[in-house]
Amino acid sequence: MGTHMARGAILLLAALILIYSSAVLAEQKVEKVIKGLDDVHILKSREDSHKVLLEACKACHPDADYKFWMLVFGKGEPRIEAITESGSPQKASSDEDATAGERRPTRIGTWDYANSHDYFQCEFCHSSKPNLDNKNPMFTMPPSDLCALCHTGKNVLHLYEAGGQGQTVELAKLLKHGLPTDDGKVVCLTCHQTHNALYSTRPGYIKAEIEERSVNPHGGKLYCLLCHEGKLDDASKVSFRKQNDFIALCTACHNMQETESEHHQVGVQPGEDTWKVGFSGFPLQAGSLSCVTCHDEPCQLPRGRSNPNFLRGGPYSSDSEFCFRCHAEDKTEALNPHKQISGLGMIKKETCTICHSAVPDKGTGLTPRTALREETNPLCQKCHMDEVLHPVVNHLVSLPSEMTAMKLAYEEKHKVVLPLEGNSVITCTTCHNPHDKGVLKGDMGVGAGEIQGLRLPDFREICAPCHGRQ
Repeated sequence: MGTHMARGAILLLAALILIYSSAVLAEQKVEKVIKGLDDVHILKSREDSHKVLLEACKACHPDADYKFWMLVFGKGEPRIEAITESGSPQKASSDEDATAGERRPTRIGTWDYANSHDYFQCEFCHSSKPNLDNKNPMFTMPPSDLCALCHTGKNVLHLYEAGGQGQTVELAKLLKHGLPTDDGKVVCLTCHQTHNALYSTRPGYIKAEIEERSVNPHGGKLYCLLCHEGKLDDASKVSFRKQNDFIALCTACHNMQETESEHHQVGVQPGEDTWKVGFSGFPLQAGSLSCVTCHDEPCQLPRGRSNPNFLRGGPYSSDSEFCFRCHAEDKTEALNPHKQISGLGMIKKETCTICHSAVPDKGTGLTPRTALREETNPLCQKCHMDEVLHPVVNHLVSLPSEMTAMKLAYEEKHKVVLPLEGNSVITCTTCHNPHDKGVLKGDMGVGAGEIQGLRLPDFREICAPCHGRQ
């Protein structure tokens, strides 16, 4: 991407913090506050994610007045400023029209639908200045990869991704509605347009939604192949994707972005108090709970309001009524795997095996026999599926060597442990201690039992080991 940046079209999102007096930050002429950069357009950021960044910055600069901006600059580049009713982009008629302080909507509607792409230079996405009559402009990289530069992490899992390999949508129906594909593959630009408003979808997408009744695979006829494979004309021979693994099939869509944290953990076997589950109309998968243990969705039926969550045997007057189909009413408190110490100060060993294959020995620690049931992040996400307040930046990545060295120095100085996995990979437990206070001793016990289990005493400090001061 570096070579493309050199072409003069660079977008810096929330990377620049301007600290000036309120008089300098006047809304009308904000493009003049940076001296020495003549061809710069500055827009005030409205991103909610910057509230998180603000807290992090104040860890070291508590008294500073921060304003977050995004810059777009490119010497002499034409700027797309408006979209006609036909969908054709038009250049700004003059430099004055292109002033950042005088934004105008790019489609019929209100400012609430302002496009986040309004102030991109053309060459941020295109390898050369596009001809407005050219129907096939060249891109700096595959369009979906371009989208992923900014649209990462949450809220980008779509139905076309969920099925994995193979056809998940009846392509003929997409083409019928004028929705293009990339060599038969559904991509971002199949449904979305990039030159009009935020989240803008192609006109054909709306037509497909109306005609097919729903873009929800449970209620329409467009996405049958998302869950099923083979021919669907014989109900007795219907098969499912993912080798009939319903957990893998359902969680392809209903993942941490889509599913509420109150959902029951799957992949576990019924206990002594819930043994009857498999004999009372709640089927198990290889002896363990799966999504379809609780949910049953008859295909081709409207979603309906009487039982919108497709609970077996529903509708129910309350969630508790449904839970009591398997759980005894006199034992209504859910087993929290993080509450590991009893009222007498003893470790409740039954909580250990929710995450571990066996109860770890305090003397030897983790062994292959007592290791986690699966990798850390998927294990955590079985319960923590909708942590919408978590920073939107994806931190579950491999830590660069220089940051790893910085983290090790921080750990040594402050007597804490921020564990990584494999090739210096950050996991949920790098920042969060999943244990109750008193289970582990020494450095490994720091943060246990605290709010959110943070291994450092303050949220604003959690960034410091890898990104900041020692």
